[in-house]
Amino acid sequence: MPTPRKIVKALAVAAAALVVVGILIRFWIVPALVIAQIEALTGGKATIGGLWISGRSSGVTGLTLRETLKADSPVWAEAARVRTDVGLADLFRGSVAPRRVWLERPTLSIRLDSSGDWLTAVGPKRKAATGGALPIIVAEGAKVAIHQEGRPALVVEGVTARLGPDGDKVSLAVRSNQAEWGPFEALGRFDREFRTGRIDLKTLQGVAITPKKARSIPFVPPAVWDNVAPTGAVDVHLSAVLDRARTPAFTVHTEIDLKGTTVASQTLDLTAKGSTGRVIVDGAVVRLESVSGRSIDGRVTADGVLDFRAAPPRFDVQLGLADLNVAAAPKSWQLDEAGLTGRLTGKVHLLASLDAKGVDLSGSSGEAVVEKGEIQGIPFKSVRLQMNAQGNDLRYD
Repeated sequence: MPTPRKIVKALAVAAAALVVVGILIRFWIVPALVIAQIEALTGGKATIGGLWISGRSSGVTGLTLRETLKADSPVWAEAARVRTDVGLADLFRGSVAPRRVWLERPTLSIRLDSSGDWLTAVGPKRKAATGGALPIIVAEGAKVAIHQEGRPALVVEGVTARLGPDGDKVSLAVRSNQAEWGPFEALGRFDREFRTGRIDLKTLQGVAITPKKARSIPFVPPAVWDNVAPTGAVDVHLSAVLDRARTPAFTVHTEIDLKGTTVASQTLDLTAKGSTGRVIVDGAVVRLESVSGRSIDGRVTADGVLDFRAAPPRFDVQLGLADLNVAAAPKSWQLDEAGLTGRLTGKVHLLASLDAKGVDLSGSSGEAVVEKGEIQGIPFKSVRLQMNAQGNDLRYD
C-alpha cells in the first residue's frame, strides 16, 4: 500500500504534468493548430500576436496573412481580433475547423497590374484539415485598399461584409456607409475555388466624384479620365466578372449616371456643367449616352464612342449644339478667325485620333446656323455654316 508521502509525490508529479500539458496546449499545440488551419484555408503564411480559448469560443489577436508561405511575401490581410465558434470541447474532440469567424477591424490589400490582372496570390495551396470547408466569415469595420499599378490606391473604410457557403457556391455581401465612396452595397457569387464569379456594386445615394478620385477607380484606363473628367454627384453601377482562365482575370462593366455633374474634356476643349446622361466604361471603351450639359452659354449634347484600345485612340462622337455664344467658343474651334459673333445651333460628327502630336480631326464634319451676329463687324440675321476638317485645321463654308 502506497505511503501518504508517495501519494503526495505522485499527485505533485501529476499536477506538474497537467500544468506542462496545459502550457503546451495553450502556447504551442492550440496556436499551431489554429495557424495550420488558417494557412491551409488561405494558402499563405499566418502569424498571430495572441490567442485565447474558452468553453464555446476561441480566437486570436494581431492576425497577419501573407500571400505565400514565405515570411517576406506581401501582406494581404490583417485583423486586430478574430473570434471563432471553436471552443475547448471542440478541440478535445479534434474539431479545429470553425463554422463561423468574426473579424474585427480587418484590413484587406489587393494588388492589380496596370492592365487590371490579379496579382495578389491568395488561395488554398493544400487541403485543409477538414477538407477545406469554408466557414461563414463576418467582417466589421473593415478597410479595403485596391492598389493598381500606375494609379492612386482606392481605399474604402467602414466596410461590413459577409462571405460564406451558398449551396455549391460562395456568396458575398458588402456594405459601406463611408462618406468618401458611399453608401454602397455589393453582392457577389463565386465557385468554391474562387476561379469564377461575379460581383455587382451600386451606390445607394450617389457619390461625389473628382478627377483625382476617378483616377483611382481600378480597371478603367487612366487615359479615359483625361478626356472625360467628372466633378460632382454621380451614381455608379459596377459589375466585375472573374474568370482566372482568362487574361485579365477580371472584366469590368461600369455605368456612371451624371447627376448635374461637371464634365471636362481636354480633347474637345470643352467643359459642360450641370450634366446629365450616362457614361459607360467597358475596359478601354467608353460610350457616351445622351450626355447633356450647359456650355459656352448654351447647351451641348454628346453621344458616341471613345475607343482607347486603338493605337492611337479614336473618338467617334455626335455633338448637338444649341444656342452657343460664338464669341466664347474655344480657340481650337477657330471660329474667331472668321471674325464671327452670334448664337450658334447645329450638329457635329466628330472623328478624332489622338497621338503624340495632338488631335487629328480629319473626316469630322458639321453644319450649323448662326443668328443675330456679326461678320467682321457687319450685322446679319442668319448665316449657315458647313464645317469640315483636315488634321487639326477646321474649315467653314
